[in-house]
Amino acid sequence: MIPLLLAAAFTGCGTERVAVKNLLDGVTLPPPQASSVGQLLTLRAPRWSSSARRRVIERTVVVVDVEVLAFKNEADGDIHAIIRDAPGQVMIAELPMPACVVASPYATAMGRARATFLRLARAGVTRMRLTGVVFFDKLHGQIGVAPNGIEIHPVLKVEALP
Repeated sequence: MIPLLLAAAFTGCGTERVAVKNLLDGVTLPPPQASSVGQLLTLRAPRWSSSARRRVIERTVVVVDVEVLAFKNEADGDIHAIIRDAPGQVMIAELPMPACVVASPYATAMGRARATFLRLARAGVTRMRLTGVVFFDKLHGQIGVAPNGIEIHPVLKVEALP
């Protein structure tokens, strides 16, 4: 079973770069491309700003095969999953709370991804294929954060791997 880390009580939908994180900014996403946690960790982080619009790199949709190490519910309702594809290559994937993304054209995909993730995690499935959007978050001591702050946020599709 995948460990459920200490969960935070829901305090309300997030506010920092929420239009970018939750695909509320009118972006049209390109087809997904295969990637890996290792490849994503090599990307250069842009200078962080709480008011930054979507950056070019944050229009990238990736598909990664990962092991889910742990997850928790964040105060903003997102599921925060710690993922890796090799030892030492760890990053975060986030699955937004459906109530926080209802205005997104991708809300249905995000809701399905979250439901599938929870079903698989509760069944003890640790190997998953995640499809989602590249996002650079501020480094603020998150558990499982990548050195460059890269995340998959939001996850749009989840599949079990053999």
